[in-house]
Amino acid sequence: MNMQNGQAMQAPASRVASPGKGRTAACGRNQSKMPTNSREKPKTMLCWLGILAEEARLEGRQRRAEIWRTTSNSFSRFLGGKDIGLRQMEGRLVQRYEGWLLSGGLCPNTTSFYLRNLRSAYSKAVKAKLCPAPRQNPFAEVYTGVAKTRKRAVCADTLRAIREMDLSGRPDLDYARNLFLLSFYTRGMAFADMAGLRRSDLKEGILCYVRCKTGRPLFVHWEGRMQEAVEALWKDAEAMGTAARKRGRKRLFLRDAGRDAGGENGYLLPIVRDGDPHARSAYRNVQYKVNQGLKEIGKMLGLK
Repeated sequence: MNMQNGQAMQAPASRVASPGKGRTAACGRNQSKMPTNSREKPKTMLCWLGILAEEARLEGRQRRAEIWRTTSNSFSRFLGGKDIGLRQMEGRLVQRYEGWLLSGGLCPNTTSFYLRNLRSAYSKAVKAKLCPAPRQNPFAEVYTGVAKTRKRAVCADTLRAIREMDLSGRPDLDYARNLFLLSFYTRGMAFADMAGLRRSDLKEGILCYVRCKTGRPLFVHWEGRMQEAVEALWKDAEAMGTAARKRGRKRLFLRDAGRDAGGENGYLLPIVRDGDPHARSAYRNVQYKVNQGLKEIGKMLGLK
């Protein structure tokens, strides 16, 4: 059970590396723009990925920056922490990388994600004349497509079992459950869209929002069970905050200003906080915790 953008529930996602603070990040910080002096131009793949990530970050494209860093971290692990020259990117190396990804249990669509982004970075390097154009495409013999996945659905009995679980004393699991139910009730609303909901989006019994992925406006008739899920989410967030403070830890959900922060235009759900400079990081943290909670609920119910 998992909550991803666009899917309320699916099988556990394949393992994907999270951005780190390795050599690539440092290289990107030191060379946010490609140097004009040829002696300073990046000559290695990991350094080039770091530059792309930093440029995307400075341009405000946080998701693209995360993708470059994730790709860099994966390729770095494959190389054993070493770097490799842009001129050394050849077909046999790329095929070994694909084999390494598959041996780690990743599905073809996930390996394709890494390979497509590595190919994109390499193409940008060739276009920037950081290395000569290859005689043969290094990515010609690896899979870079996107296969259609089998649609998954939740049967009525499973949904009822999730809804009726006794999760008293586990506000973290109750939070994950209620967010999942709200997504289900709102016709499979994506996590990114739920995180961006404002109280002003709900007027006269109609929830109106613009989907992040497509820019398409959607309208949902607001029902009592949706409001119940929202109320439960705020109670769960407050309970988790209280427990975290007692343990002397940071609050998982950064809602220090309380539910009424932002007035009518404040967030509808306790996921991110208005004015938080680390909102993207908080968003990813909550999404990860919710996915972990849903997986635990799935195990408790014996779901596969």
